[in-house]
Amino acid sequence: MVAEVLSDAGIGAPHLDLIGVTCGPGGFTGARLGVSFARGLALASGCRSVGVTTLEALAFPHAPRPLIVALDGRRGDLFVQAFDADGPIGEAGAIEAPDLPVFVAKHGAPCVIGPEDVPPIDPVDVARIARGRAHDGPPRPLYLRLPDAKAAARPILR
Repeated sequence: MVAEVLSDAGIGAPHLDLIGVTCGPGGFTGARLGVSFARGLALASGCRSVGVTTLEALAFPHAPRPLIVALDGRRGDLFVQAFDADGPIGEAGAIEAPDLPVFVAKHGAPCVIGPEDVPPIDPVDVARIARGRAHDGPPRPLYLRLPDAKAAARPILR
């Protein structure tokens, strides 16, 4: 798919300067795969890669308006972050779904994106955000809760 997009643009991987990738919050596997692929492609093409949170990418088309992005964490929780005209207000976090009205009141944002009707993320918005962070370190997955998988209680013998 990437080769096809590059071909449509009339360029090859060596022409890339920067790769922007969403890094979560979201599913553990999706965040790890996306970040790993972006870092691998950047390494192979000799460019940098930068992470953009899913929450930032969803907020970007609405800037500079104050707003809150809330994504369904699928376990009775929400992944939330507030934004103002200057960007994110604090770090992204996880809250219990019934606490959303309190979070909204605390930040006084008139607009809430999600958690029911979340628009698709525009890759062009991810690229624009990434361009503004071209000197950030490589992307890392953003996890807002612990994984469900647990270590074995005792070592597995082979």
